[in-house]
Amino acid sequence: MGCVASRIDNEGRVWVCKKRKKLMKHLVRCRGEFADAQSAYLRALKNTGVTLKSYTNLLDLASGNFLDQPNEHKRLPQVMTMAGVFGAGGG
Repeated sequence: MGCVASRIDNEGRVWVCKKRKKLMKHLVRCRGEFADAQSAYLRALKNTGVTLKSYTNLLDLASGNFLDQPNEHKRLPQVMTMAGVFGAGGG
């Protein structure tokens, strides 16, 4: 009688172990698919950036504007500070 009970208990444990093994294989497969998808996304993002850069370069060449002109210094607009509004005293 003790042999039968331990045999059923062992079968239950074996079933749980086999189920866990299948789940782990599925997890590894899903992880690989996710990594492949993420890699493809990053490649597409990089290609989009390269395409946009070449597109803007073509537009600049067609319009005569060049982004890399060394003699042209673009200045940012001046931002009025609180000291400029209220004077040096601040009040």
